[in-house]
Amino acid sequence: MDYKKAMLLYVLMLGVGLFTGSAQQSLNASGGNAAGSGGSSEYAIGQMFNSVISTPGAMHQSLEFVPADTEDNAQEISLSVYPNPTMHDLVLDFNSNDLEIDTEMLRYRLYDPHGNLLLNERITGDKTEIKTRFLAPSFYYLNIMNNDKLIHTFKIIKY
Repeated sequence: MDYKKAMLLYVLMLGVGLFTGSAQQSLNASGGNAAGSGGSSEYAIGQMFNSVISTPGAMHQSLEFVPADTEDNAQEISLSVYPNPTMHDLVLDFNSNDLEIDTEMLRYRLYDPHGNLLLNERITGDKTEIKTRFLAPSFYYLNIMNNDKLIHTFKIIKY
């Protein structure tokens, strides 16, 4: 009799654990605790995943560069890749008023986990579609290049 009660309790607890969850998850690269005389705080360095009905587990990676050495901070680069993780294709949003960025020389390069180059294409405008539906589920690296100089690398998850 005690065995049946214990097993029922175990199944109920397992069921509750399976049906509860959080709206956000994170893929952390690092983290820790910081404490000082004013208090303490916990921090995590990583990427947030948000649950979205249209694209489950979608994450919107975005990045903005504002050079600190310019007097008026007029030069700015904004990059964004979504949805990530993806099942089909990606969209790269690129916006810049940086005069040193040659828009004719902007490219993206997609590499597999072993460093093999899969795609090497020109960035065609503010929004560039990146065909990834042919890729196997894995993670990939998307390099954004200007005149063969690396601007930024995004880690892409394909499922």
